[in-house]
Amino acid sequence: MKSIWILKKEKSKITSNLTPFFQSTQKQKERNKKTI
Repeated sequence: MKSIWILKKEKSKITSNLTPFFQSTQKQKERNKKTI
């Protein structure tokens, strides 16, 4: 049971780390649309 909790905790940590990355790629795409 405890291992599942740890897994969820790790997963949320990874997701929170990835979120800024995804946001920045979204901004890149929008910027590219504007330039084209």
